[in-house]
Amino acid sequence: LAGVPKGDREALAESVLRDVGDRPGDLALVQMALTETWSHRKQHGDSLLHAYAAVGGVEGAIAKAAEDVYGNVLDEAERGLAEPVFLRLVRLGDTAGATRRIAAHAEFDEPRWALVQKLAAQEGRRLVLVGGGEAGATAEIAHEALVTQWPRYQTWLQAAAAGKRVLDRLIERAADVPMAARSAAERAVRRDRLATGADLAA
Repeated sequence: LAGVPKGDREALAESVLRDVGDRPGDLALVQMALTETWSHRKQHGDSLLHAYAAVGGVEGAIAKAAEDVYGNVLDEAERGLAEPVFLRLVRLGDTAGATRRIAAHAEFDEPRWALVQKLAAQEGRRLVLVGGGEAGATAEIAHEALVTQWPRYQTWLQAAAAGKRVLDRLIERAADVPMAARSAAERAVRRDRLATGADLAA
């Protein structure tokens, strides 16, 4: 902030402190908001306060960044893959909202994993975090505020809600079933037990 007038620095700090909460992970939202503020300052005559307001503050910055990435960074094919990728990175509760989940690399085909990596890079505003060690690469959304603040994500979740809950249960069951069974018949039995009743029909 060298060269930024003291009054502007203090006004920005006061705005951030007024907006930020004390939930775990709020620091990541502050980081996103300040990064977006700094990168958009030239569009607002170098006024950090105006840029901060324009990017949506602490809560809104991640949603504005996500929409910008979706509309201006991803190509048409990647936009078509964005919905299934983002849906895979959350879990829907039976009554509560969505919570983020860690997805294994093996859950994505190559085009979707390439999109995950793009979203985890600076050009994708690091909307997704890629991690994992010897057990294998994993992906998760950077912050649950992405789910609650990004209207497009909310639309995707609402449209997919019923099937998504079934898929979430199936993913959990499948993770507990070793498919390296001794015979094709045994594999078929295990597969058939993954979903029954209403889940199987869905």
